Amino acid sequence: MSSTAETSSRVAWVAKRSVFSSAVGSEIALLDNDTNIYFTLNETGAFIWSVLQEPMTISELCAAVCGNFEVETGQCEVDVAKIVSQLIDAGLIDMKMNEDSPRSC
Repeated sequence: MSSTAETSSRVAWVAKRSVFSSAVGSEIALLDNDTNIYFTLNETGAFIWSVLQEPMTISELCAAVCGNFEVETGQCEVDVAKIVSQLIDAGLIDMKMNEDSPRSC
């Protein structure tokens, strides 16, 4: 079953602390210490992983990716949501509520 990345500005995503990473050229290897499963991410995925060491919303991730790669904003949003969904499905990231966002009544 596939998860979808929550795109609300109130939801941030962060790398699980139980996942260890190591750079391999422009890519990154991940080991989920809870499951002992290895993963690899390409250059873009590695960049997103590095940014996700702190809680980030999808919008913040897109801004970071657009600032480092030549990609149109609309395509970036689609691609980042897809990568985040894959990281969710793999159990590599956690959802956090973004306390800085305004709350509706």
